Amino acid sequence: MLLVILPERERVKSDMSELLEVNEIVKYFLMRRKYIFRRKAGLTHALDGVSFSVERGKTLGLVGESGCGKSTIARIILRLIEPDSGSIYFEGENILKYRHSELKNLRRQIQIVFQNPYASLNPRMKIGEIISEPFIIHKIGKKEERKKKVNELLETVGLDPDSSKDYPDQFSGGQRQRIGLARALALNPKLIICDEPVSALDVSVQAQIINLLEDIQKRFKLSYLFIAHDLSVVRHISDSVAVMYLGQIVEFAETLELFKSPHHPYTQALLSAVPVPDPKKAVEHKRIVLKGDIPSPVNPPYGCRFNTRCPIAEDICRQVKPEFKKVNPKHFVACHFAKENPIKSISLSLEGR
Repeated sequence: MLLVILPERERVKSDMSELLEVNEIVKYFLMRRKYIFRRKAGLTHALDGVSFSVERGKTLGLVGESGCGKSTIARIILRLIEPDSGSIYFEGENILKYRHSELKNLRRQIQIVFQNPYASLNPRMKIGEIISEPFIIHKIGKKEERKKKVNELLETVGLDPDSSKDYPDQFSGGQRQRIGLARALALNPKLIICDEPVSALDVSVQAQIINLLEDIQKRFKLSYLFIAHDLSVVRHISDSVAVMYLGQIVEFAETLELFKSPHHPYTQALLSAVPVPDPKKAVEHKRIVLKGDIPSPVNPPYGCRFNTRCPIAEDICRQVKPEFKKVNPKHFVACHFAKENPIKSISLSLEGR
């Protein structure tokens, strides 16, 4: 599988294999001082020309450090916030041009599972009411039909239908995330955005939720945009991976290719931080430690944004922004030295995927 990443000017009509196309999305947030009459203090460069696409029935993993813009792009796709420029095509239509009536139908096609299972559910509503709320908003079915559908959804995510009478505080974190997934499935969406859905859960529970997501994807032929910072989780569930750094995508490849031969120095550093389960291999495993702090998104570095922390940066990196170029048929990198800098020794075990 190859997710085509094209700037808007080169966009061609989407074929039926691509469900979502994100093209050159730019989003800046205005910063204001708390005092002195709230005068303008600068712009936060949240997203600078982000492009990717998601194929039907596939999972794209979106990874990067906190603050790189992963959740911002998720909320823009959902039209919860508006971008400054760019376009987003869902099933061939630019959803950024949708009006309110069209957006309501779009909400049925794209759903989200939030990071915090404790904050994403209304503590004053019973589980049955939470899951049936989408049916009420979209005027789907009668009371008994909704109740039957809620029971089916609870069974789908591995919960007892009788739990529909309980409140969220009676459930564990993993169970609450299952409830959030049931709510996301209620309207039979085509795309589910998973915004770090397992980061707040124990490791054993994470595995259960990941396996559940994979089973549901096969059953309902769903597409996922899976946002995470845990590369071991992304490696397990994703078909392809896009790596973000400071508002830009710096590398994209199919999962096996990315983990086998990462080209961008930032990707190499991320992969080197993944724990190796085999003690013998762990001794030989070399960790790449990045020096310095992440630059401020209010004043990002000129040229390559990673140049302030990159171990191989040269003058061209500080002067010229690298193009997003193809290094293999299914591998794209934004680095001036991508061809000369593959690190195959980082290759991690992909057994069990």
